[in-house]
Amino acid sequence: MLDPESLKDAILTNFEQVQLKKTYVGWNGAHWDILYIQEPFALQLMIEAYLRHTGDHSIFDQKAAGSSVWEWMQRWVDELQDTYTNDLGLIDVGYNTEKIIEIRTDGYNHAVPITNTLTVDLLYTMSDWAALRNEKKLKQTYYKDAEKLQGQVDKYLWNETLGWFDNYYPDGTKGTIWTYHLFDLLGTDFLPDHQAYKLVSHLQEGEFLGKYGVYSIARRDTVHWDLIDSDWGGGGQYAGMPGRISRNLYQRGFAGKGWDVLKRNIRYIDHFPYLPQNPRIDTPEQDRSSMPLQISAGAGWEAIVFGTFGVKIEANQLTIKPFNHEDIGEAQLRNIVWQGRNFGIKLTRKTFSVYEDNTLLTTKFYGESVTID
Repeated sequence: MLDPESLKDAILTNFEQVQLKKTYVGWNGAHWDILYIQEPFALQLMIEAYLRHTGDHSIFDQKAAGSSVWEWMQRWVDELQDTYTNDLGLIDVGYNTEKIIEIRTDGYNHAVPITNTLTVDLLYTMSDWAALRNEKKLKQTYYKDAEKLQGQVDKYLWNETLGWFDNYYPDGTKGTIWTYHLFDLLGTDFLPDHQAYKLVSHLQEGEFLGKYGVYSIARRDTVHWDLIDSDWGGGGQYAGMPGRISRNLYQRGFAGKGWDVLKRNIRYIDHFPYLPQNPRIDTPEQDRSSMPLQISAGAGWEAIVFGTFGVKIEANQLTIKPFNHEDIGEAQLRNIVWQGRNFGIKLTRKTFSVYEDNTLLTTKFYGESVTID
């Protein structure tokens, strides 16, 4: 977000190189025949961020590999609906778990909750984008598709008793997999409050929460625990997830829980000079295949900026509504650049202050917000 033009380049590079075929893109282009079904949802987040920080909707008309960004996103929806949709209307990835994420134990396949719920969010977003482009028929189509899929997800995947979404298999059976992958859903707009509260209720000590963050598989799950591939399979965490979960919690109004997750993750700084790819939860260790991940650290930074300090950037407005926590005390954030202006935020025990350059603009109590136009 410090350089939206670079983000646009990353988006265009994806469409230029990936082309619905390969996810891994190196300096010399896409390689390895692996495609994560997360691809369209990641692109959605990147485009949403670019639009929010720039207001530049012309990105949809930018060309990559002969097609516009808008055409590529429509192709991704077509791919999800034509290739991966079963007779019930659910997104079904089949038995190839590598297409989802590396949970290598049994059951994380076919109609997976997070794949379906993120598709619902993508369809609603595509409807909004179609409206911005004055494509009224397409807007209605995507909206109806989103409503239909959301209804099927609630009917076949939501488990009210457990407060969780189940997997659904071709023989009509269901399976509960306690993966933190599902907490990505907290970052969407359509999730009803009662389902959000149920999901967040599982972020408890000894279930999903451990000393250094969030178990990738909850301790209560006795089937899907995998210590070898611990970033998604249990015992550890992919280092980008705690920051992302924390930001989502702040966004949904669970500020205390967001700080709890972030605070646990911060404990790694006493042991690592960088965030490793798949560190353990109970002890500050990583396996030998683990790599340093800068973007994962960025997820934690986003949680601090957009969560703890409550910065909300939009094309025509900057809103600041921070949260303090007992063990933070005082904290300060500088160099928030918006439309060529430079702002800072200072948190004290009872109040927060907003500055432009070195000039105090206002001091307010927590729960209040500052809006700058």
